Amino acid sequence: MKSASYNYEEEIPAGSYDDIYRRRGGVRYCWHDLKFRSVAAGLPRSGKHLDIGCGPGTFIGNYLDNIEALGIDLSASQIEYANRHYSTGAHTAGCSRRGKSRCGRQTRS
Repeated sequence: MKSASYNYEEEIPAGSYDDIYRRRGGVRYCWHDLKFRSVAAGLPRSGKHLDIGCGPGTFIGNYLDNIEALGIDLSASQIEYANRHYSTGAHTAGCSRRGKSRCGRQTRS
């Protein structure tokens, strides 16, 4: 029996989930939008937030205006995408892989 494994870094292009969101139409967009709005509605509007498994940063970049947030993900390419498109003074992203932190982390101000 083949073991179940998935190479997130190689099989999902950086920003692919963000591309779905930016289309603003279709079933996958509606699912992401509904999920993100539901989660954002349950968060306090102040304080600091951590998005574990942030992928390309779509949630932080589009639903957490004026809230300090840090996104982390295992994929360095997704983190690089998140920082290119959504990094601000309040929003940054980094990744952690097998106990090593900050792989691929780049921040802008």
